[in-house]
Amino acid sequence: MAQYFNNISSRAVRKQLKNLLEKNQLRKVGIPPKVWYLLDIKNKTPAVILVNKDSQTIINKRYYFISTAGEAQIGWEGSYKNLSRVHYNY
Repeated sequence: MAQYFNNISSRAVRKQLKNLLEKNQLRKVGIPPKVWYLLDIKNKTPAVILVNKDSQTIINKRYYFISTAGEAQIGWEGSYKNLSRVHYNY
């Protein structure tokens, strides 16, 4: 991150990451040297999605996804599961 934002030191980045971890706004995954920080959305209330019937019909007909585990995710339910899995907030 410090490389991406040229005017922020790596120490400042580490300090802010620590603050966000303490506030439970981020979740730390992995061990050094491979560490990822994710938004902690476990305790958040999910948003309500309103999609009209025409859009749902199109998604049901055209959406087909096969995960890396070999699971077929089809239609509106598959789309919702897949986007929820990758932590889109909807």
